Amino acid sequence: LEDAISRLQMDRENLEKDVEETLESEIHRGLIDQELNLWSGFVFPPVDIKLAPMPKLLVTSPRRSIERAHELLLRSDIKLKQVEKLEKELVDKFDLSALVTTPGGIATYPASVPNDRPLKKVLQTSVHEWLHHYFFFKPLGSNIFTSKEMQILNETAADIAALEIGSLVLSKIEEGLGQNTNSPKSIQLNDSNFDYSTEMRETRMVVEELLNTGNSEEAEQYMEERRQIFVENGFYIRKLNQAYFAFHGTYANSPTSMSPIGAQLKVFRNKFPDVGSFIKQISQVSSYKEFLEIVGS
Repeated sequence: LEDAISRLQMDRENLEKDVEETLESEIHRGLIDQELNLWSGFVFPPVDIKLAPMPKLLVTSPRRSIERAHELLLRSDIKLKQVEKLEKELVDKFDLSALVTTPGGIATYPASVPNDRPLKKVLQTSVHEWLHHYFFFKPLGSNIFTSKEMQILNETAADIAALEIGSLVLSKIEEGLGQNTNSPKSIQLNDSNFDYSTEMRETRMVVEELLNTGNSEEAEQYMEERRQIFVENGFYIRKLNQAYFAFHGTYANSPTSMSPIGAQLKVFRNKFPDVGSFIKQISQVSSYKEFLEIVGS
């Protein structure tokens, strides 16, 4: 029995490696199509991913404002009971808003990518994490932690570009398989007119107003009431608090963000005929001030 289990584990590991190598190869070709290779068929850094269960991420924020204060990776198998206890202790003992969440991917090398997502999402996440590797060797990435704006700029630029390239790579894969590349229409969770983006953006705005006037407890009560409304309309959110907005708000193209960088990056993206040119230019930006000057030009 032990030998049989060992063989099954080995077969699974070999299959995962084959899938990873296939995805890396397809993304590699997609990057070359965007002329992101240094020369000939050489892409740097090489695309390298590891499909695996994601660790949990602990994010904290001050209760009186929304900002990423601390982050810590936790075991992927941490129990919900432990999660809720940890979050409560951080509130009670340190007056910190806390959230334990699952990150979409981690820009380690190789990049850690969830192994339980649809192919399109896996491709987009893989490209997103590769872009962080790419930016690391450019002014944009090397200055990521010089300001909150630069962190948002890095994450949002990677998100915008990854959505495009991931979708293009998926289309190539589907064409090669002879499949219909027309994406199916999204499934409506219910028949109501509830719009997630509009409602989440309104929630964030109200929370900001309450926190700016020093009403943190009222803001927390409001967020819990809003969380229940989202759940009732088919959008499961386990915890909605300052840490939730601090984490998700780093992506300025998300309705959880109040940053103008998302709209500014869309304007900047439209200056270029293809996403590869956009990536090359944004990677050379070394400060948010410089970015604003370029967008305004």
